[in-house]
Amino acid sequence: MNYTVNQLAKLSGVTIRTLRFYDEIGLLKPAFIAENGYRYYQEKELLVLQQILFFRELGFELKQIQEILGQSDFDQMKALASHKEVLQAKIKHLKTLMITIDKTVNHVKGKQTMTEKELFFGLQDYSPEYQEFYRNFIKSNPAMEKFYDDLYEKTKHLKPEDREDFKNEETLFWKQLKKAFNKKLSVDSPEVQQLIKEYIVIGERQYAPITYDLLIKMAEIMPRWVSQFEKVIEKWPEFKSKEPVCVKIFKKHPKLASFMEEAMKVYAERNLK
Repeated sequence: MNYTVNQLAKLSGVTIRTLRFYDEIGLLKPAFIAENGYRYYQEKELLVLQQILFFRELGFELKQIQEILGQSDFDQMKALASHKEVLQAKIKHLKTLMITIDKTVNHVKGKQTMTEKELFFGLQDYSPEYQEFYRNFIKSNPAMEKFYDDLYEKTKHLKPEDREDFKNEETLFWKQLKKAFNKKLSVDSPEVQQLIKEYIVIGERQYAPITYDLLIKMAEIMPRWVSQFEKVIEKWPEFKSKEPVCVKIFKKHPKLASFMEEAMKVYAERNLK
């Protein structure tokens, strides 16, 4: 059976924009394109999309998924077995959380006593060391503390597909910025300034209105933030899977962070002051 983009979007719960993005980056190509320009998918593509969604559900980045699915020795059956193993571990973890909840209810009611350690069984997501690092970083940047508080309030109710759309848009932006940097365009060139404008539009839709002062602060903190995130990954390797695409690009192009900083300052002076 053949499925159009609209039909596949409704069937899988993935937005049309995301499917088009997957096509653009070569992650999920349609089976064929009809003479009228319509893209059609078949069962093979549905199974590939299922794999993509499994990997996304397990926290993999798109680049990692591309690398895995692009391997010549990729084995679908082994991948499914691996997904099942990971999900079983998640189920075990959720059961641990449910036991902790039940014990806590009984503890509060005075029906049983819990040790301090038992109170946190299944909840040790971030180490105390990391939490201290994060608190100190935020405190050292008070202007950004409100930004992140506003960000949390505005995004806490976003649907997964909306978060995916924003991430896709940001990924495209960083790739386009890298191309502009490699072409040695100046920070005040029309092309670069247009990219900064698009970045701000994405930011305002996703976060909050970006003022002159906030954009200047974001620009100044950019190189430092990248450096701090690298330290986080070095000390806590489990955060590797959450590494933002911009950090990955900055590591390959160390001067790009400063390029971005200067371009943002130019935009702020021209358009927000």
